[in-house]
Amino acid sequence: MRTLLKNGNVFDGLGSLPEVLDVLIDGESIGLVGRDLVCESDEVIDISGFALTPGFIDMHRHCDLAALYDPLFGEIEASQGVTCAFMGNCGIAPVPRPVDWHMRSYVEPVIGKVPPEFGLDSYGSYAGALKNAKLPISLGFFAGTGAILASVKGFSKEPLTDSQLDRAVGLAREAMEAGAAGVSMGLMYQPECWASEKELSAIAREASRFGKLLVMHIRNEGGELSRSVTEAIRIAQISEVRLNISHFKVTGKKNWGSGIQEAIELVESARASGADVTVDFYPYDAGATTLLSVLPPTVPANSESDLAELATDSGKRFLAQEMEKSHEGWENMAKEIGWDAIVISSVSRPDNQWMLGKSVAGIAGRLGVKDPVQLVAELLASENGTVGIILHSMSFEDVKAISKLDYAALISDSLYGGGSRPHPRLYGSFPKFLQQFCLESKLMPPEIAIKKMTSMPAKRVGLLNQGCILPGYRADLLVFKLPDFISRADWNDPCQLASGLKWGFIGGKLAVDSGRLTGARNGIVV
Repeated sequence: MRTLLKNGNVFDGLGSLPEVLDVLIDGESIGLVGRDLVCESDEVIDISGFALTPGFIDMHRHCDLAALYDPLFGEIEASQGVTCAFMGNCGIAPVPRPVDWHMRSYVEPVIGKVPPEFGLDSYGSYAGALKNAKLPISLGFFAGTGAILASVKGFSKEPLTDSQLDRAVGLAREAMEAGAAGVSMGLMYQPECWASEKELSAIAREASRFGKLLVMHIRNEGGELSRSVTEAIRIAQISEVRLNISHFKVTGKKNWGSGIQEAIELVESARASGADVTVDFYPYDAGATTLLSVLPPTVPANSESDLAELATDSGKRFLAQEMEKSHEGWENMAKEIGWDAIVISSVSRPDNQWMLGKSVAGIAGRLGVKDPVQLVAELLASENGTVGIILHSMSFEDVKAISKLDYAALISDSLYGGGSRPHPRLYGSFPKFLQQFCLESKLMPPEIAIKKMTSMPAKRVGLLNQGCILPGYRADLLVFKLPDFISRADWNDPCQLASGLKWGFIGGKLAVDSGRLTGARNGIVV
């Protein structure tokens, strides 16, 4: 099938000013790009007045399970122009198989409920399942260090033995051989928060050996941001690996402004000295994660019995005491932003559904619970730890400052934990970025914003034939009018598909036709 797109305002993805050009789609690839093309084609579409861009690449999307089990997967993504995404971020992934119960409860608020029939226990089997699936968008994955450690030793705080470290390194190597784009870390989360620099560097070195990338959710994004950025750069240097700092930001009102500037100076100093360091960001001033992440590392929450104990009087007292203490490397979100800024986004029990979209402080007040810490303990126990939260923790001025960095790519960091009140970034990150950061605030011209969503992430994850409109590149293409392409998702009604995408091609096939999703499944594993 050869389709000729005529007279589009072509944004090449490289940051060049748009040109009025024709683009020939030849099968799954771009055949020709030029002015007034005359060539044989099966269909001609006049796109005069429309922008023509490469498909958007989301290098941080937690759709590890949705890609295999959600029959509607692809609708949210294609409607906002996402044609390729990468999973396994923040060290969190469904494979390899953990040795205890806790990893499942820990990951479900992020990547969604692990189905009972889930039997994939290796990177090879996971990659094979993706290749056998009929994917609506293209997908790649990272090897999560948290999942590797949970597979090797569970949630033990003890250092890895020599044999366990060999096994962890071997798993990272298996992932690279199975096609992983690199290694991801989530140093904020258990069990990675207890891992030594030696252990982390040994695992990351496997990404380096294969020429792959290290993506890292750093240890602390609040008062110890600079220290955490320094740690990330040091681990990358020891491992001799390229580094991308995930969802670069600063949390906690007292840290706004100066905190992010200090972190930027550290990154730019490392870059000036030759280090290959980049960052990414999402276009919102609130994040999302699991409620378990607010617990101090000294509080056991590694099993159903741990969570049951947490909800006892003695467990609540211990949690309250530990929440008042300072723990090295741990970010106390309750103190940094307050319980009124921490909102429940996903729960599973029917009797807890009324809590969705409400703050922990508000729920505690409604229930007559004086200390929100007690509510957190009871809620985690009743939900077996699977509670998702949204944290209103950032300054939008800081987000804008990060967006303008010439080494900062856009991501969504979308969670698939379910529920009717997810973070709106799941549905609308990419059109929101164009609308709010380009058209409204004019922080950057559209060609630069589009570069941050196309060639920049493609280059970072090693995609050789995506992210640009050039002959021979994969025909992942979007056609829309800039003012009309909008995110409809907001805090009050987050489950709204983006609108305004006229045509969307994935591998040369229409995924969006005249604004309507076609249900086409032409994605590949990258």
